[in-house]
Amino acid sequence: MSDIQYINSKQNIFDYFIEIKRYRSLLWQLIFKDIKVRYVSTKLGFLWAIINPVLTLLILVFVFNNLLKTESDGYNKIVITIIGISVWNFVSGFIAESSNSLITNQALIKKIYFPKIILPISKIGIAGLDFAIAFIITIIVLLVEKVKFSNNIIYLPLILLLLLLISIGVAVLINSLIIQFRDIIHIIPFLLRIGIFISPVAFSANIIDKKYAELFYLNPITGFIELIRWSIIKDYPFPEYCYISLFTGLFLSVIGIIYFIKIEKEIVDRI
Repeated sequence: MSDIQYINSKQNIFDYFIEIKRYRSLLWQLIFKDIKVRYVSTKLGFLWAIINPVLTLLILVFVFNNLLKTESDGYNKIVITIIGISVWNFVSGFIAESSNSLITNQALIKKIYFPKIILPISKIGIAGLDFAIAFIITIIVLLVEKVKFSNNIIYLPLILLLLLLISIGVAVLINSLIIQFRDIIHIIPFLLRIGIFISPVAFSANIIDKKYAELFYLNPITGFIELIRWSIIKDYPFPEYCYISLFTGLFLSVIGIIYFIKIEKEIVDRI
């Protein structure tokens, strides 16, 4: 295999990101292609991005609040749930879409050289679009339910930026592991199915017993769901253990990106 297929092994992480910038046009092409395939080519189009969170909301409210009788710590259950759904659908959708991005693009990988990390990153486009539509629905629900907005909403852009970066890092880590251990691609759907039950999607994390709180916040999604609720809902308590989620997410992201760069030269031969 020609050396042109590989990234320079002596290249540091900063040079690698400069390399990604050089191929940003390819990144945008992949993002637009995914959006076209998902929505433009279907009869209902962008309506699917509305149907998905609405149906999920109805199911979760029924299951958690009527069957399981979970508490929302005194806050509007519909509002608590729709915020949790928006975050969960974004993260789980992005991970699900990106987890097989290298496998499904074998022909492209073997045909031309480009930083392979672009493939999992490109899935952020469709996940981000879904989140934007779900977030608009969330705002509408908050207005309908007459929920008062918090002054902490000024922190929301920073929280969403951190969520975006950590989601990318975790997705890159998963792709790295799949290249090394192909069986992991079959484990991801199972983890996503149970993940919604171990994340505070349809309930407030404040109801978790203090002795289990630190363990519960090891899940990075937990901290972000609670931080977003805190930034939007007036008087919603600040999640005191959110630093655990942030540290876990940042740790996985850094490890994922470094590991991906290290094994990128093996991808062509392994897929």
